Amino acid sequence: MEQPWFSSIQDYGKRFTDVAYWQPYVETVCVRHRLTRCQHIQAGLPGTFPVFLLDDRYVVKFFGDLFHGCQSFKTELDCYALLGTPPQLPTPTLLGHGYLFPGSVAWRWPYLISTVITGTSLGAVKERVSYEDKAELVETLGALVHHLHAIPVKDTGFLAPTWERFLHFLHERRVACMDDHRRWGAMPERLMNQIEGYLPPIETLVDELVCPQLLHCDLNEDHVLGDFTGNHWRSTGIIDFGDAMVGDPIYELVALHIGLAHCDKRLLRIFLDCYGFDQKMREGFVLRAMSYTLLHEFAVLHQVFTEFPAVRNIESLAELAVLLWDPEHPGLH
Repeated sequence: MEQPWFSSIQDYGKRFTDVAYWQPYVETVCVRHRLTRCQHIQAGLPGTFPVFLLDDRYVVKFFGDLFHGCQSFKTELDCYALLGTPPQLPTPTLLGHGYLFPGSVAWRWPYLISTVITGTSLGAVKERVSYEDKAELVETLGALVHHLHAIPVKDTGFLAPTWERFLHFLHERRVACMDDHRRWGAMPERLMNQIEGYLPPIETLVDELVCPQLLHCDLNEDHVLGDFTGNHWRSTGIIDFGDAMVGDPIYELVALHIGLAHCDKRLLRIFLDCYGFDQKMREGFVLRAMSYTLLHEFAVLHQVFTEFPAVRNIESLAELAVLLWDPEHPGLH
């Protein structure tokens, strides 16, 4: 069996959800781990890595050498260890892991096998989900994310209960921030020119006297699954811990508020109330949340400027921060 090979990122993008291309590799994993012979293989939601659902029972996820595959593999493996078997939360259960080519001197192609969380992503059905059900969802997520953040972080090998890696990540993002925003091209030039003056020193964003917490870091509408019962949509679980980190829980809110709640302040307030928006979290909240939005590794503001084109007329990042993040101030809706 030859290693998967792609001539370019574009070639990878065309083939990483191609069931026919990946079927021999999926079948190899099934044989190796003595999984029941799978009759139906389908691709998961297009994301970063090849993911396949087998008979709605198993999920096989392969990690390539692009997009920090080694780091994502180790991160997910550590998260499964912290979540437990069965997990404490409505997340998949790890069934196995390994390498397609364990003796390779090139890329070994690590993989994970997990159980399936039933349902469809919120993003695929959001137009059919009522506002009341979305409100109930963020209420559920408030309690769920609070529970996730409360899981004790042990030194599992890659994730560790220290601020070191999170602070290193923020410093790297600070260095790359301006170039990334120019490359993404979402923000008006006058706002982009304010970034350096707006961002505070990295060390002031976190309180190193408290313990950092386990974060999912990408709780957008693609990673929350659910099902319809009649006309009501109810969540069934969350997936994909490949971007997880140990750090500041306010960083968690960026993907959730922008990528799942679409900047809806009413939903943000419901989430914060159910999460536990205590005095410690309130201190400097708007500045910290906006700073993490600017420093985020993904182009989250592209969604803001696309969905709410009027914000392109805003004169300052401070004004945008209030519109996005101040729970007591009217928002973009």
